[in-house]
Amino acid sequence: MILALMWCASAMDAQNVKELFVSIPDTILPTLTKNDRMDMVDLIENKMENEVTNRLKGKSRLTKLTDNLAKIQLSERSEVQLCKLPTPKSFLICMIHSVQADAWDSNVQFYNPDWTPASYHLSLSASGNFIMTFQHYDFTDDTTLKVSTSDLKLSDSGEIALHQGRTVSIKWNTNQQKFVANEAQQ
Repeated sequence: MILALMWCASAMDAQNVKELFVSIPDTILPTLTKNDRMDMVDLIENKMENEVTNRLKGKSRLTKLTDNLAKIQLSERSEVQLCKLPTPKSFLICMIHSVQADAWDSNVQFYNPDWTPASYHLSLSASGNFIMTFQHYDFTDDTTLKVSTSDLKLSDSGEIALHQGRTVSIKWNTNQQKFVANEAQQ
């Protein structure tokens, strides 16, 4: 029994993003079936067009696949990123679902290796005179997130305008198990 538990724990640690992508529960990513995800991986690994018809009858494709990062274009205006973030004893799965209307907006979720929700949260504070702030998270490599903000602002005359905010790069620190600022740009 103990040997089986040790084997399961080491198997979870050995998972790369490809295996995690294929194993995502349908409740977490309902747009793509497991067969769709397996086909996308097989096709990208064989350097072939990996576009599949998703459950919503739209086209989805895998745009990037490394050992620790996968980027999936779910539709013209929707994307998912999946990143394996190391921790001293195991890893966290960071899943970012972004949707584009006038601006990109992202939802960030963290999971344990068995796809149960993790207690880790990522939040950035916003400031200024705005109605609503949109944040777009984009992994630029396996451990660095570029965070761009856009604000809907109300002018004195009552007009609403979209303004680009700032961009910050944050890098995953394995030992501290958190993202830390790299650099900031206006």
